[in-house]
Amino acid sequence: MHEVALLVIFSMVFSAVLGHVAHVLGTPEKLAWYLQVRQWKAQEFFLALFIAGVGLMFIATGADYWFNFKLSSGVALSLMLGTGLAALGYLWSFADMTTKVEPHFTALKYVGGVVLVILTTYSKVYSDAAIAELAGLPPQALPASQLFLTFWLTPSLGLVVLALAVGYLAIPGTFLLLGYGIYVDIKKDRGKDKDSKSTQASTKYIAACVAMSFFSILLLTLVQGLLGQDFYEKRLRKAIAYSSFHLPASYCGLPNSEGVSITMLTGNRAGLAIPDQVQGYTFSIMSCKPKLRSPEEVAALLPGKQTLKNL
Repeated sequence: MHEVALLVIFSMVFSAVLGHVAHVLGTPEKLAWYLQVRQWKAQEFFLALFIAGVGLMFIATGADYWFNFKLSSGVALSLMLGTGLAALGYLWSFADMTTKVEPHFTALKYVGGVVLVILTTYSKVYSDAAIAELAGLPPQALPASQLFLTFWLTPSLGLVVLALAVGYLAIPGTFLLLGYGIYVDIKKDRGKDKDSKSTQASTKYIAACVAMSFFSILLLTLVQGLLGQDFYEKRLRKAIAYSSFHLPASYCGLPNSEGVSITMLTGNRAGLAIPDQVQGYTFSIMSCKPKLRSPEEVAALLPGKQTLKNL
């Protein structure tokens, strides 16, 4: 079923592209415009990048279904991000947001500061919950992990909020843009406005409609991947071990082992981080009483072999 749907979509897209190419080749004015890349505006560059990104995504999907050729996660993520950013850039330039935002820049800075404080507060809550759930340790015992996870969870939480907002706004926005584009076409066909600017306007509205739809879908797909347990759990465990577990196993009298590290807790206890191929790291709590050196041993280690009388 997926193969049939993909074949139909690919045939439609491929036919539309071939028809547009034939139309451009048969129109000297449009061909000259396409060849003058240096004279393109930002909106035209973003549109070209968006079309190229969507085309590459269709090619990658077809190669996956028909030839079992899968892109690496890094390449696929980069392609999705690039296509989404190109769509966002086109929508931004299409709506001329720079001119609209500039007069309210000061107010937007205050609003952004408040939003950042709210996101950071919620990120702190989620970081404490992640430490307690994944490491089985009290969050206050790992202040470095609290700070590190809060730093990384703040933009992730912001991306989730943005994806939800864009997802809800994209539905009415897409229909509004599509309806206005149809209205411009009807107006042109009735002879009220037959100039080339009307044709370009209708094309831009339709392109904005497609860009908004793709941007919302790509953003929601990225967020869905980020929220998957298979994606975040292993990475969070590694982040906890990296930020707080720095002592070697021999600090608590254990034999040193590659990747095994310790962090000291209160009450002669220590947290132990052990590498794991599936989960990234596993954590446990153990009793730990570091060996203390006698004053004589410490004095023997001092430069010049100082004695206790000289201390």
